[in-house]
This record gives sequence, C-alpha cells and structure tokens, in this order.
Amino acid sequence: MQSEIAGAVAKELKVALLGNNGQATQLTTAATPSNQNVEAYNALLQGNFYSYRRTAEDFRKAIGYYEEAIRLDPRYALAYARLTGAAVNLAANYGSIASKEGQEAIAKARASVKRALELDPNLADAHAHKARSCSVSISISPTRKRNSAAPSSSRRRMRARLEISPA
Repeated sequence: MQSEIAGAVAKELKVALLGNNGQATQLTTAATPSNQNVEAYNALLQGNFYSYRRTAEDFRKAIGYYEEAIRLDPRYALAYARLTGAAVNLAANYGSIASKEGQEAIAKARASVKRALELDPNLADAHAHKARSCSVSISISPTRKRNSAAPSSSRRRMRARLEISPA
C-alpha cells in the first residue's frame, strides 16, 4: 500500500516538475535573481552578511549591497524585500542617530517593499518587512502621533506572510 502511494506521488511530482511534455522547466524562486544574474545574487549575499551583524554601520553597508543587487537586476524582488528589512532595522534601532536618517530609511523601505510586492506578490519576506515597516514608521514619527490603522495593517501583513510561508 505504501509503495503504491509513493509511486503515485512520484508520478504526480514528475508531471508537476517536468510538465506534460517531459521537458524540464526552469523553476524560479525568490532566492535566485530573476535573470540568474550571479553578481546580483552575490551582492544580495553580501547584504545579508552585513544585515545579520545588526549594527548601524552594517545596516548601512547592507543597504548599499542590496541597492547594488537591484542595480544589477532590477526585477530581483528578494533584494527589494531585504533592502526594506535593512532600512527598517536601521530606522527602528538607530533612528535616534539622526531623525532625518530614520525618516529617509523609512521612505526607502516603503518604496522598496512596494516594488518587491509588485514583482512578487507571494514573497513572504516582503510581507513580513511590510508589516514591520508599518509598525516602525509610527514609533519614529517626528510628531509621535499614533495612527490606529497601522497596527491592523501590520497584523494583516504578518498574516499574509504566514499564509505564504508558515515557517
């Protein structure tokens, strides 16, 4: 019984991966550049390295590398999403360094997450960073005025992210 089920699953996977004509199809994911640009992917990896170090200067370096990845491949949705994350973290964690820098980082985050979602509406990273940018933009607002719509927007984005990628 188990081998019959395994055989049926394997047959369906073969059809799904190879298509009905038996030819392999190119599978693209958000983790690879849309045009398979290795230099853009390397720039993304460099950005990840600096972003994971989590200092103000490293977030600035990460932003530079993500912008380089986008320059090399303007359709690279994951680079836009990661740029959003680095900009939001810079603003949230180091916004007191310079209020203007925090505001510029949030503006950059909003523009980049919008583009990431235009390119790939199912990119979980983009939804997660959109949720974070909604909540952070309130906390660093120069007027410190609370917007009751932002928390619900943030929750909606986080639910969308979890629906796409539960892990």
